Amino acid sequence: MKLNIGCGYKKIEGYIGVDIDPDARPDVLHDLTIFPWPFENDTVEEILLINILEHLCPDPKEYLKVWKEIYRICKPNAEIKIEVTHWRNDNFYHDPTHVRPITPVGIAMMDQTRNQRDIVNNGSETKLGLQLKVDFDLVGVRYVVDSTTGIVGECHYLAKVIKPARITSTSWRNKINETAKPL
Repeated sequence: MKLNIGCGYKKIEGYIGVDIDPDARPDVLHDLTIFPWPFENDTVEEILLINILEHLCPDPKEYLKVWKEIYRICKPNAEIKIEVTHWRNDNFYHDPTHVRPITPVGIAMMDQTRNQRDIVNNGSETKLGLQLKVDFDLVGVRYVVDSTTGIVGECHYLAKVIKPARITSTSWRNKINETAKPL
């Protein structure tokens, strides 16, 4: 199954459109801030998130639930394709419905291997992958330049769902105890 989450009026062949707006006539009418989403565990092979993530959940706790839900419904190696307004583009600020920038580091913080490496190196990133029990590998980042202004307008990200997660709660704690550098 392939999902176009937050599809709005844009229908894409081969994808099930999910949206809150009944006027958009999505295949699945659902408010993405209501959990759980109406999909079974491990059933989705690809998700499109086109200009939706920057609009969801002003509360960070609710936003992180979106990522947990994506992880729950996805099969191992599922692809998550994300397109968002670049966080430094004026259009990000012009739209009053944008509630957060979506950056590559913000997504990469859900990579458990990165989390473990950051712990071992006494880093300061939030260990979202370990905390949320999700594991995403950010495998692609591309910036799209607006041809009329020459300014970066969009970010396109590709993430893979890693299941089972690479690090269990006990394995990373043991590894930290073995390799952590003293303060």
